[in-house]
Formats: sequence, structure tokens, C-alpha cells
Amino acid sequence: MNKFILLTFLIVSNIFAQGVGAEDTYEKRKEEYQVNLHYRAGNSLIYDCKRKYYVCVNDDGEKDCREKRTADLLNEDVFNYRCAVFKKFESKEACVLTQNKMMEKETTAFCRKLKALKNH
Repeated sequence: MNKFILLTFLIVSNIFAQGVGAEDTYEKRKEEYQVNLHYRAGNSLIYDCKRKYYVCVNDDGEKDCREKRTADLLNEDVFNYRCAVFKKFESKEACVLTQNKMMEKETTAFCRKLKALKNH
């Protein structure tokens, strides 16, 4: 009898834990909705130099941009960065407000490597 109660308790606990985890995953997916084919929404502002737009991305998008920029920096055959990370904000809303302001600026000098500018 005790084994039956223990087994029932473990099964119910496992089902409850799975339900909470699924809800957390749903909430995270809802918060980090797909902005486009390349990015999920978040609170980090980056500029996609290849596609020429600002976007507020999640942590994965920011990390990916940093890794691409480092790889571009180390590759002497590359004259332009693929992206630039600007800032991580407290909220998506704050990021979007800054994104809207940045769209009014026409400079993209941060996409060109300084070495490339010296040689050309």
C-alpha cells in the first residue's frame, strides 16, 4: 500500500512539474516571438549590416551577432561586419523606442572595418 501511495505521488508530481515547465516554455516563446526569418524578439538592439535594419533581438540573437562580428574582425578578407550590437535594455519596450529613434539616423559606419577604410 505504501509503495502504491509513493508511486502515485511521484507520478502526480512529475505531471505537475511537466505542466509548469510547459507553461514557462510557452510564456518564453510568447515573449520572444519571431520578428522575421532571422531573429526572435528581445531587449538587445542590434543592426543587421547585411540586410540594413535595426532590430531588438533575444539573447541568442545578440550572442550570434557578437560571434559573427568577432569572426569578421579576425577575417582579413572581410571588409564589412555582418552586424553590430548596440545595447541591452531593461525591457523590449525600451529597446523598441530606441530602435525607432535609430531608424532616423542614416549612418552605418559601424558596419565597415576601420582597416578597410584605410586601404580604400
